[in-house]
Amino acid sequence: MLCRILKNLFMKYKRLQPIEERVYLRFLVISDLHITQNKIVEQKRLRNVLKAAYHLNRKLDAVVIAGDLTDSGEKGEYKTVKCILDRYVKDNTIIIASMGNHEYNTKEIFTSIMNLKPKDNVKIGGYHFITLSPRESESEYGGSRYYLDSDWLLEQLKEAHEEDEKKPIFLITHHGIKDTAFGTDEWNTEDLYDILKNYPEVIHFAGHSHYPLNNPKSIYQKEFTEINTSTISYFDFPKDIERNIEKSIVNKVCQALLVEVIGEDVRIRKLDLIHNSYIGEDWRINTAENVYGYKYTESRLEKSMKPYFSCSAKAEIENIGSNSCSIKISQANIKGSKDVIEYYKVTFLNTETGVIDKECKVWSQYGIKPIPKKNYL
Repeated sequence: MLCRILKNLFMKYKRLQPIEERVYLRFLVISDLHITQNKIVEQKRLRNVLKAAYHLNRKLDAVVIAGDLTDSGEKGEYKTVKCILDRYVKDNTIIIASMGNHEYNTKEIFTSIMNLKPKDNVKIGGYHFITLSPRESESEYGGSRYYLDSDWLLEQLKEAHEEDEKKPIFLITHHGIKDTAFGTDEWNTEDLYDILKNYPEVIHFAGHSHYPLNNPKSIYQKEFTEINTSTISYFDFPKDIERNIEKSIVNKVCQALLVEVIGEDVRIRKLDLIHNSYIGEDWRINTAENVYGYKYTESRLEKSMKPYFSCSAKAEIENIGSNSCSIKISQANIKGSKDVIEYYKVTFLNTETGVIDKECKVWSQYGIKPIPKKNYL
């Protein structure tokens, strides 16, 4: 019986081979769990994420959650999250979390049930983990603002910087900094940039957008490092991109980050726990190199490979009506593993007037595995 269980576990995670490397620090990052008592799927995914992390290596120093642990902040939802964490997180693993906008005005419940603080500075193995939760006033938690705690954050950053300016400082909030990583043009906080820009060793983990890790823009470096943490619940996409696929497929998502640290070297593995596989290449950061060592800057766009259609590619137009039609095209190709095709731009030109009647962007279906060979627009 035991052999059968071990065999099934190996088969389940066969594409996620155990990690043998010894590191100073290893932790899991997840966000946007949206757990309720009735959301059995999300509960199962949370359990699977934790199992997978320990499968990769028994040494897991922390589980970091960047907000929206629950769907509405109800006491029963918190208890469900806590029950899963208590059962599947080992005693030597520290739980670190910030509140999200879905934990609106639940500071007391968050503190009493999760035994956590809305803002904190936790030190593990000499590395600082700083958490902040959004709030609109001294007592009203929720929204997307963090400015009320900006002085406190500055104190914590100064303390960590003075200890060792080369070591990474890990900051966890629910909202990403505006106009940085993928998704922060629409889902963001307008606060904290002016503080973080002076600390290039900061690695900021933030969720909220539900945007896929498959997009290389999920990491952004300019004056600090910003990282989108995706979700274990459902994907979302930019508002100007049309979705052309069933909701059930968009909801089939469970992504996470496994972060490993040796000194100032940080390695971030992106995990797809629906398919139990890695997403793209690992991100590598050396905070001792300051901004001069940044690899994931806006200049990547200039170096990205242009997509192309194969010689056999074709477009088919079906179901033509008075003001509608269905378009099916072959997926374009792209060289290398660092880039993705984010969307297709479709233009409807009136051949009689020469005027463009409509333009739209349609999701390329990246993030789905395997990517369909044809795309329905």
